[in-house]
Amino acid sequence: MSDDQTHSPQRLQLGHPRQQRSLRMRHGLDHLFVRFCQVTAWCSVAILSLILAAIFYQGLPGLDWNFISSAPSATPSEAGIGPALFGSMWVCGVCALFAMPIGL
Repeated sequence: MSDDQTHSPQRLQLGHPRQQRSLRMRHGLDHLFVRFCQVTAWCSVAILSLILAAIFYQGLPGLDWNFISSAPSATPSEAGIGPALFGSMWVCGVCALFAMPIGL
């Protein structure tokens, strides 16, 4: 293999000025794309935070112990999520019971 065909990093950096411009341009585009992705991610997190804050602000006044502990009912003022919440916790506990030994 001749010296011209080797592709070492020093050879590429010390190459033709057009190669150097191309390399600088690619690094610049890479940096720009990384910043774009970061800004997009932060904007997504901010929008999600606003949505969750609005949900909590509107829903928190209706959340009380009676709603959490009582059973479902046809009457909205007496309806609750007690059995469903207990069932969800039970299923999560059983899954953890089987998944922990397998994971360890």
